[in-house]
Amino acid sequence: MKKIVIPFFILFLILSLYACQNKKKNEAVLSQTESGITVPDDFLMTGYPAVLGSLTRKAGESAEDFINRIKPAGKELVHPVIEADWNSTDKKVIIAFWETQVKEKGETSTYNVTYTVGKLYVPTDGNRYQEVAIDSLSESPLEAVIQAVFFYDRDGDGKRELVLIYSNDYRHYQMAGTFYNANVYDDIDYDNLPAQLTVLEDIYGGQCGNNDVGEEFEPLFTTAAELREHLKEIPFTKHRMNFEKNYTGKIGSNMNVSFHLGKRGNDISGFFYYEKHGIDIRLYGNLTKDGKVEMSEMDYQHNTTAKITGKFTDSGFEGEWKNEKTGKTYPIELKETADKIGPIPDNLAGKYVSDGCFLEIDIIKDKGEYRYAMQTDTKKYSGAVHFLREFDGTSKQQTLWLELSNFEWAEFKGDLSGVEDGDSVESIGMQGLELYYSKDELSFQNYGNAMNYYVKVGDCGDKFVTLTKKK
Repeated sequence: MKKIVIPFFILFLILSLYACQNKKKNEAVLSQTESGITVPDDFLMTGYPAVLGSLTRKAGESAEDFINRIKPAGKELVHPVIEADWNSTDKKVIIAFWETQVKEKGETSTYNVTYTVGKLYVPTDGNRYQEVAIDSLSESPLEAVIQAVFFYDRDGDGKRELVLIYSNDYRHYQMAGTFYNANVYDDIDYDNLPAQLTVLEDIYGGQCGNNDVGEEFEPLFTTAAELREHLKEIPFTKHRMNFEKNYTGKIGSNMNVSFHLGKRGNDISGFFYYEKHGIDIRLYGNLTKDGKVEMSEMDYQHNTTAKITGKFTDSGFEGEWKNEKTGKTYPIELKETADKIGPIPDNLAGKYVSDGCFLEIDIIKDKGEYRYAMQTDTKKYSGAVHFLREFDGTSKQQTLWLELSNFEWAEFKGDLSGVEDGDSVESIGMQGLELYYSKDELSFQNYGNAMNYYVKVGDCGDKFVTLTKKK
């Protein structure tokens, strides 16, 4: 008889998945009984097409029949439909989950990604319902499986939040098993229903499985009961909530900075820039169990150049900035701002060409910095590019400007309103060229008038110059 040899890593893969699948099978019933509700499969992702057909529930129609009638054709429920009271004595919401495939573009091809989408249906008037998106759970790397759905007052406001536990299987030659996560969604105002539920908190539950050296891992939770116990160990503060916020402040006593930070679960990411240069610097970090913030400042090669540690406060953030190379430290203090701070567009670099006079500007991104090369009929310029951001006083929307260094205006005589006829006025040297950025366009005013006389690019006779990015 011929011997069949199974490689070790294949064997441990099979055993790991078998153990985790058995654990999940044992808890499949618990996910319905412990939640006290029937669990449906309906996680809607933002931008998913609206359900077609009426949202009127027929007399005597069960929640499951109602969902099956209104959900998109061809989509099968991946979890039992739930109908339950949610902070209301006279209204029962319906929750449903199903899978859908979405085409997403990669760098070289288009591929299908499977999402578990969730929806909440809230009764509004008689037998009519309004649809509210819950969330979307993508394959990571395999499809998300709903493990438990229940209500729990996580933020201590006396109203229960919606809590979802889900898992993703993972198969790799060095690691195999099942990863568990939970999302906490804020309670709803029945008089002012949102389009989508707000995620208060993401909670990482760990892994059930082992690796290729025999280490075994147990998750922090797989059931509602286990998650409830786990949450008791992590007091909820508003800083544990997911957010996307903007801040301005200082590093040290004189380095003005602006930050854009987003928090999802314990992960924190974003960027900041020194207002002197305006170039984005990436940030990645996390919120520790005791509420401290640890972030790494990354260069263009993803090397850590500095560390930021501290804590969120009621008005912003305070802590310490430390240079990883020199060890030098500075205090950092930030205040939250309503200004909508945005990043430099990824596709800003390229060649921009005037649609009037001969003028070309190359914007080059190199090792995390920006520089330019400019050519007119008779001159060439080059130098560093810095960025300026302005914010509308009402909308708080951002306007982005590029400032080209090492550029001297052709003429600048300033305000000539008080100069007598025949008087000679010498030109004053002016440096730098500011360009207004709009999608794939750069523009500037090239010359003024008798009240404010200047000429920036002498080779160009156009008063208003627009340069369009070449495809």
